[in-house]
Amino acid sequence: MNNKITIYGTITSPYVNRLILGFKKKKINYQLLMPKDGIKSPEFLKINPLGKIPTIKDGKKVIFESGVILEYIDSKYQKVRLIPKGINSATQVRLVSAMWEN
Repeated sequence: MNNKITIYGTITSPYVNRLILGFKKKKINYQLLMPKDGIKSPEFLKINPLGKIPTIKDGKKVIFESGVILEYIDSKYQKVRLIPKGINSATQVRLVSAMWEN
């Protein structure tokens, strides 16, 4: 089930780095690509009409927004959890995650 997922973005983005940390923690194969002609190129806008990074492509599924992507991979690849099951621990992780975005 661990096919290579494409992460669109740049290593200089803290949101992309957030994904990379999660993917490494869960040992998910990925490739990092920056759209050749930028995020507003017609080629990338076909993948993500909002022209935002990070964006992932997992087979035919396209997802953007780092928090949504992390919850997606956490649900799909459950061997190692990023978000704990307990309500208090899960809330703490989500609070730290929300603070990262600000």
